[in-house]
Amino acid sequence: MARYCAACAEDVAPIDDPASQLVRCPGCGLALGTMAGSGQKDVASAEPWFKTVLVAEDTRLTREIVKVGLVEAGLAGHVFVAEDGQQFLRLFTEHAYRDQPVDLCILDLEMPVLDGASTAVAMRAIEQGCAARPAPVIFFTGHPINDNIRSYLRFCKPAHYLNKGQDASPPRIVKRLREVMRALQM
Repeated sequence: MARYCAACAEDVAPIDDPASQLVRCPGCGLALGTMAGSGQKDVASAEPWFKTVLVAEDTRLTREIVKVGLVEAGLAGHVFVAEDGQQFLRLFTEHAYRDQPVDLCILDLEMPVLDGASTAVAMRAIEQGCAARPAPVIFFTGHPINDNIRSYLRFCKPAHYLNKGQDASPPRIVKRLREVMRALQM
């Protein structure tokens, strides 16, 4: 039975993950729900909330959609935005050295100055230098999942991916972000 993967923006044939008792997308690994009879609360029942979110996205409209959408939907307390990876790292470093934890980072993979993958690698080095816990990352891209993106997800754990997809309307983007954010809190 096909299920919709909010990260991949398409219907997929889910696979069972007996170790976690979850049903996952075979492409990106997003938790799509719980296995029948697992006794666990379903993924869809937990409402995500992140106090501090940092977003790096080079398109102004998309930055605003994400920032306003997360706050208005009650998914985030404070959202700080940057238009490239270099600006993002300045923001991230300020938070890290002030001992102000960042709860979630949303990084566009294709940005000028410093791309999302390089930004995430530098961010992980900053976290190690500050002895901070790794902030979850959502890689935001207009491309379907591929081996490069999968390697970013493995290397930058905890991380997920969100394909901006064909339907990039503000309500749809926020709804899909909510579903991916929910999986990060599991």
